[in-house]
Amino acid sequence: MATAMAVAGLGTLLLTGTANAASQDTEVYSDDDNPGGMAWLKAEGEHFGVCDRQNDSLGVRGKLTWTDSAGSHERKQVCLQTAKGATMQFCDTDTGYA
Repeated sequence: MATAMAVAGLGTLLLTGTANAASQDTEVYSDDDNPGGMAWLKAEGEHFGVCDRQNDSLGVRGKLTWTDSAGSHERKQVCLQTAKGATMQFCDTDTGYA
């Protein structure tokens, strides 16, 4: 059975799926002019990663969330942030299938 998964952090990637959904790799980038952060999911094997792409004093965090037959289990966005607990900036969301 396919499981819907989402990437979140100081940026978010939302992945949703159904039992009949085909697997789909997904990447999401922060929404600033020159994306400083990204998160990705490799559907085969369900590998998840987060990358800080710039030396700009902004951090990137990621969290994997999902939706399945029991409902949605936490959903956040892929964003940039100056420090833990600070306001999240340049957030973006994408959808894929695992």
